[in-house]
Amino acid sequence: RTCAWNMTYRDKEKKTKFYVGAPAPFQIAKVVYGTDQDGLLDGNEKILANTVERILPCICDGRKIPRDMVMAAVTKAKFPQNYSKQALWQQVLSTACALYRKYLSDYKKEEWTMEVKETDDLDYNCGRLLAVADAIERWALYDKEGSIEDEDNSEESEKKKKNVRTTTAMRYYTRFCQKPCITWGEINRKLSIYKNQLGARGRFLYDLLGEISDKIDMVEFSEKRNLDGKFCLGFDSQRRKLIQDA
Repeated sequence: RTCAWNMTYRDKEKKTKFYVGAPAPFQIAKVVYGTDQDGLLDGNEKILANTVERILPCICDGRKIPRDMVMAAVTKAKFPQNYSKQALWQQVLSTACALYRKYLSDYKKEEWTMEVKETDDLDYNCGRLLAVADAIERWALYDKEGSIEDEDNSEESEKKKKNVRTTTAMRYYTRFCQKPCITWGEINRKLSIYKNQLGARGRFLYDLLGEISDKIDMVEFSEKRNLDGKFCLGFDSQRRKLIQDA
C-alpha cells in the first residue's frame, strides 16, 4: 500500500500496459543499478540478483526500504536525457516515485498518495510547476486542431510523439532540479510564445500555474538547490492528472 504508484510494463507484444501497484523487486533493481541498453533497462546479473535479495526482507519482514536504493532511483529519474525512449524514462520515474513514497512512510511517517496534494512543500510544488509548464508547451506543439497529448503508447501515438520536439521544461529538467529558481526564469520567459498559441484553450493551465506559484515562498525558492524526491512525486502526479482531465 505505501509503495504503490502508477506503473507501466511491456507485454509480450511490446505494448505498454498500465497498472497501479508496487514495482517488482527486479524492476527496482534494474532502475537502481541498470542502464539503458538498446531501449531496455538491464545490468550486471549478479548485482541485480543481490539487489533483489536486499529488497525481499522489506516485503517479507516489513523492514525499511534501503535509503541508498531510494536516493539512487531518484537521482536516475532526474536525468531523462540518459534514456533513449520517453517510455523507458517513465518507468524509472514511476519506480522512483514508488520508492520515495515508501521512504517517506518508513522514515518520516508521512503519507503521500498518487493524487495531487495541496501542500506548501517547495520541492513538491516545483514538480507540479514544471509539469504544468511542460503541458502548456506540449499542448501548443501538438496539432493545430487542438488535440491534446495522450498516453496510450499505441503505434499511432508513438509516431505522433516523434513528430513533436522535446519541450523546454523537459530539456531543462535536470537543471531545474539543481537550480530551480534560476532555471524557472528561463522556462517561464519562453512560455509566453506557447500561451499565445494556445489562447483561451489553455486558460485552465495558466490559472493552475498561478495557483501553484502562490504556494511557493519566493525567498525559499531563490535559495533552493537540489530538489528532493518530492519533486518527482509532484511532477508525475500533476502530469498524470492533466492527462486524465484533458
